[in-house]
Amino acid sequence: MTDWTKRNEAKAQVNFVPIAFQSSMANLQKLYYTLEALGKEKELRRKVFSSIHDDHSLAQLPDVGQLATWAEKNGIDKKKFLDTFNSFTVSAKVNRANQLASAYGVDAVPAVGVAGKYLVGVDARRINNLDTVVNMALAAK
Repeated sequence: MTDWTKRNEAKAQVNFVPIAFQSSMANLQKLYYTLEALGKEKELRRKVFSSIHDDHSLAQLPDVGQLATWAEKNGIDKKKFLDTFNSFTVSAKVNRANQLASAYGVDAVPAVGVAGKYLVGVDARRINNLDTVVNMALAAK
């Protein structure tokens, strides 16, 4: 998706939306929006993924304390992180993400919603499908 986004930034606006398929994953959604609010999401996106899936320094279902400690180790003031994490703005973005996931019928990730109408499952084999759907949506405008 990173490469696709760079190639298509002139014709497609890409917004990442973290999906929680169960309530126990909500803290990861809040982590995403907290990092976004602090201007650190792009810088730390790969580090979050690696911390969860590669070196396991961040639990797959972390509690707030684990997230704050992880943030501090990555150069973010712990109090500022916690204040942002627990903010109305972050909670509102999580609610909006859940509404979008429901509206699109997301049942697996990665997936891309296009023009409020289409949901495209995306992986290395199917990335060209996304080009087709985006071009179709642009032609319909």
